[in-house]
Amino acid sequence: MARSRQLIVVLAVVLLGIGASCSAVKRFVYVTLEPDKLEARAPVAGVGSHSAQACGACHTEIAAEWASSRMGQAFTEPLFAHDYAEEGEPYWCLRCHAPLEEQQPILDEGLRTIRPLSAKGEPNPHFDAELQAEGVTCVVCHLHDGVMVAGIDDPQGAPHPAASGDEAGEACERCHQLAKPPLSNLDGPLIDTYNQWRAWQEATGRDEDCVSCHMPTVERAVALGGPTRMGFSHTVPGAWDDALLADALRVQGMSRTDGAVIVEVENRTGHNLPTAEPARALVLRLLDADGGVVDEVALLRRVPLPKLIDEGDDRLRPAEVRAIALADPGEMGAQVRIVLDRVYAHRELAQAAGVPQEAWEGLIWEGAAPVVD
Repeated sequence: MARSRQLIVVLAVVLLGIGASCSAVKRFVYVTLEPDKLEARAPVAGVGSHSAQACGACHTEIAAEWASSRMGQAFTEPLFAHDYAEEGEPYWCLRCHAPLEEQQPILDEGLRTIRPLSAKGEPNPHFDAELQAEGVTCVVCHLHDGVMVAGIDDPQGAPHPAASGDEAGEACERCHQLAKPPLSNLDGPLIDTYNQWRAWQEATGRDEDCVSCHMPTVERAVALGGPTRMGFSHTVPGAWDDALLADALRVQGMSRTDGAVIVEVENRTGHNLPTAEPARALVLRLLDADGGVVDEVALLRRVPLPKLIDEGDDRLRPAEVRAIALADPGEMGAQVRIVLDRVYAHRELAQAAGVPQEAWEGLIWEGAAPVVD
């Protein structure tokens, strides 16, 4: 009898220890992946709403540009929406895809489960599903201390508090620089675009920021009835914009030797190419006269899911020039095609999400392989 009691006590201690250990792990994971949502704040005076619909009443063209952008579709874009649902709606995703407190369905205070990554907390009485669907909405970038801040010199006559300012890099950092998740074996941050840009600035002495490439200048009225002036496009082109991709890389030259076509390429961006989440690849292909693939080289950061371990990274660094060899059987009429494959490591996910295959790849450059005399 006494021995039975001892066994029960030992078992109870072990179970308590396991429970405490699980709680500690959950707390560690939660704190490391804390949502980092923006603090609750009152709508700007004179507008009365955080919604882009309210902003669009006056800033009609800007609102239309934003709605067509990946910012305006950050929560509803099919690839994200499918993955978010399949993974059990992880709270951590909302830190970038719907960062306002009013966009959070629960006021989380800890981790409920690690797999799926779900948070525990109270229902948010201020949750707005329509606002959540707006993703990275206007006030995420522009509302600071009750004032709408924008990059114009004289924001006069607005029906709400307004000021000029430039926080381009810092505003982008919170979503384009993500630490490696806890308990992962990554060699560095999950997303490192902001640090890559900073390193590029220091190495080159150039001062272009995120807006320089991703919010090109456009001439139009900022608001209805306002003067025509130079401003910044809110289409925010990026990896899914073919026109921007055409400027991302320069082919400095090609040569054809016995057995190979050598393509010399230069990364013209201020960050790795490709950058952001490790699913994209820069793909160089040698095509025969009929368009068939003779050889292919893919440059990417290899992070297989769900292991989250780095297995190699051969992306182009900022301003890097590299010679890449494509195996060549010596056929006449060969073509070289360079594309950005946006879902290279996640093709099954893209197919399940209904993303059309023609949207996967963005053409960067195409040209005839040189002929050997």
